[in-house]
Amino acid sequence: MPVLRLAAAVVGVAGLFLPATLRPAGPAALIAWCYHGAAGLLLLLALRPLASPSSGGVAAVAGMVFGAPVQRALRWCYIVGVTAGQAVVATVGGHLVAAAASAPWVQLPATLVILAGAAVATAGGWRAPAWVSPAGFAAVIACILAGSTVALSGAGAAAFSWPQLAVIAVFAFVGWESVLRLAAPPVWAVAAAAGAVAAIYLSAATLPHDGTAGPAGRALMALAAIVCAVACQRNVAMVADLAVADRAGVEATATGRGRTRAVVAGACALVAAGGAVLIGQERISVFSVLLIPGAMGLAVFVTAALAGAHAGRGWARACALLAAAAYLTLLPFAGYPAWLAVILFVLAFAVSGGRHALVLPRFLRRLPRRSERSG
Repeated sequence: MPVLRLAAAVVGVAGLFLPATLRPAGPAALIAWCYHGAAGLLLLLALRPLASPSSGGVAAVAGMVFGAPVQRALRWCYIVGVTAGQAVVATVGGHLVAAAASAPWVQLPATLVILAGAAVATAGGWRAPAWVSPAGFAAVIACILAGSTVALSGAGAAAFSWPQLAVIAVFAFVGWESVLRLAAPPVWAVAAAAGAVAAIYLSAATLPHDGTAGPAGRALMALAAIVCAVACQRNVAMVADLAVADRAGVEATATGRGRTRAVVAGACALVAAGGAVLIGQERISVFSVLLIPGAMGLAVFVTAALAGAHAGRGWARACALLAAAAYLTLLPFAGYPAWLAVILFVLAFAVSGGRHALVLPRFLRRLPRRSERSG
């Protein structure tokens, strides 16, 4: 079911903490959530004509449209953004464990255990089964409805403007691009998914988050901690997979690819652990960390929208251009991480040489004929 798949791809760990964390910002936070709901709908409508199970995902689509350097740049954006984001995912998991156990001292040890477990599982080749995503989605919804969520440094949210909050909130919307892996999703499905995701986050932003009292609340907190741990492992595995793909042709053997996966998984967890420790010691704020995946996510969304504009036509192209403008408008509010995204693109072109010819016709030929299905 495309609506459920899209919603489950977007709503995850962020629903367990980000709406509650941004709530002290008041109306500015609500504007940020609504902005992403509208921009996400535009992006989904823009990418829908390119959707196909054989598309290969957003990096592959961008590579087919704009060339190898852009594909590499998006991989690097994911690697940087997801690695930084795991410091927050694991921190949230640690807070949930501490809340479930009514023992604040276990927060940091639990955070580090989550990251270590993610690295070990990824190095060992473990893959989460397909049912994990919808099950995690259901668990997040249950926690939101019961108020079993946490707020991290929530008081500091009031210091940010709504565009800055929108950059931070990008963390909650990474996953829109998964529409590219669906088989010709109808317009109503992508619109319903965008509406459902916006409604979920707006509900989480307005419902109370004090449902930790009693055995039921603690049980939900424990369930949410498991969701964080599994999400962290899946994200570390994704970083490792992207690194292996980036070295295609260099590591030609299964042994070499396995070694790359293990090294990258360990490095990702180690960097994230350093960030988590700094967050726990209040050396840096969770908002500063979230600006990094925010900027990387915006770079991915802008590039995806531009690919949709290049390949689309009519109203789909108009939606793509509006989506690109909406996300590009936010990028300057990310601060230094925005420059990091620019540097990654420059480096990708530098190391990729001249391999940047447009290969859009070859990409379009790979997509199934849709004239009979588009209606």
